[in-house]
Amino acid sequence: MFLSAAQVEGLYEKALLFAERKGFKVEHDGLLTALKSAGASADAKSQIVTFGRSLVEDALRVAPSSFKLAAIDPLNDLPLPHPSGGFYGRTNTGATRYLEPGGAEPRPVTLDDVGTWATLTGQMENIGFCGFPSVSNVPQEIADVEAMRRLLGASSKHVWVQPYTDESLKYLIEMALVAGGGQDELRKRPIMSLITCSLTPFLFKPMDAEVLLAACRQGIPIHACSLPSAGGTSPITPIGSVFVAAVEVLAMIVMAQLLAPGHPVIGTTLMFAMDMHSGRVNHSSPEALRAAAQAVQLVKQAFGVPTHTYGAGSDSPVFDTQTTTEAAVQTSIVALAGADILGAAGQFETATSISPLQLILDNEVMGLLKAVKRGGPIDDDALGWQTMLDVAHGGTFLTTDHTYEHCRDVWMTKLFTRDAPDVWRGRNHGDLLQRLEARYRDIIEHPAGAFLSDDVGAALDEVVGHARQALT
Repeated sequence: MFLSAAQVEGLYEKALLFAERKGFKVEHDGLLTALKSAGASADAKSQIVTFGRSLVEDALRVAPSSFKLAAIDPLNDLPLPHPSGGFYGRTNTGATRYLEPGGAEPRPVTLDDVGTWATLTGQMENIGFCGFPSVSNVPQEIADVEAMRRLLGASSKHVWVQPYTDESLKYLIEMALVAGGGQDELRKRPIMSLITCSLTPFLFKPMDAEVLLAACRQGIPIHACSLPSAGGTSPITPIGSVFVAAVEVLAMIVMAQLLAPGHPVIGTTLMFAMDMHSGRVNHSSPEALRAAAQAVQLVKQAFGVPTHTYGAGSDSPVFDTQTTTEAAVQTSIVALAGADILGAAGQFETATSISPLQLILDNEVMGLLKAVKRGGPIDDDALGWQTMLDVAHGGTFLTTDHTYEHCRDVWMTKLFTRDAPDVWRGRNHGDLLQRLEARYRDIIEHPAGAFLSDDVGAALDEVVGHARQALT
């Protein structure tokens, strides 16, 4: 592990001290009033909120350690933590540029790209849920509303939503209510979860306060998100950045529990580090990766909630071997650190651009890592104990019943090859890039059917129409 038990305990104690002594600025009168009524110390003039130790610990006791993110298709529901000790992948959200297969340069994301993105995600067995990128070819006041409508029409998986404005938030939730079957059903089976973010360091702006309040009213799970940049919005040392992320997540956990005890919260620490040579912010540098692993461990062990961080992506400005290498390294480190959700599949250029081919590759790498992490019994059958006693000295296990019984207990790749060179040439499947392109074409040419009824689709279109009238 990346932190010892003693280090986790020490950082936990520091976090309690920070929440009580320094606290957080909350730029929202309604949330300030609600928190004060629930027992927090909140000053209306300074907008500073502090939480005493007992209040924090009471909140952590009622914050659920397990719950479910539902999907339109129940077969795609996501119980947290993962039942086999693994993780779920999710796609990038918020990217502004899209690299088509065979394209020379990324271009602005269009609404049609959102549909393609959702179609691909639907056939990625290791990508549990989907977010939408930032669309350029619709009015920006309703870009998130239009993108969510397209996403709901093309995917049967859980939808991860980052509202763009407090005005559009209302319509995003209304669409979730329509697609989810109404308020009572949405509470039981939340097909959508919402991102609420701190403005690092230690500030919560009005927009994200509104998201927090709305999510708690509707029973929609929250991804409590902190995005520190080491050397910029957090201390330059990785552990300093980890601490900033952890206390901001802690504040959101406490606020949610004060508003709605037992509300599901996922600790989401998206770690960045500034390159002091260039001034650029990276998330695939060793410093950012170490911080990501430590933050996952700290939030999971100290606060007892599911965790979520970047589990893919690259800082490369182009889709190349650096992109694929950094993404695979990031997936490996974060998966082994114990994250419940590995985010950002398909992204590169530090979350600015997305590639369908990278999405397909990230899905494959996540499958490989799930197989590495998968537990299993350690008993006589797993050991092959009797078979070892029976086999001749210098003999073979190839022809034993034990080998026959377990020879299919392996992960089967859809993309990677382990053929000998002459076999590989004979099959003419091409290199990895060519296989990715072939997989992409196959999915696009054979999309899944519609997931929503015509009536639900029409009701969603009506919500979008209302949003267009009101916001543009």
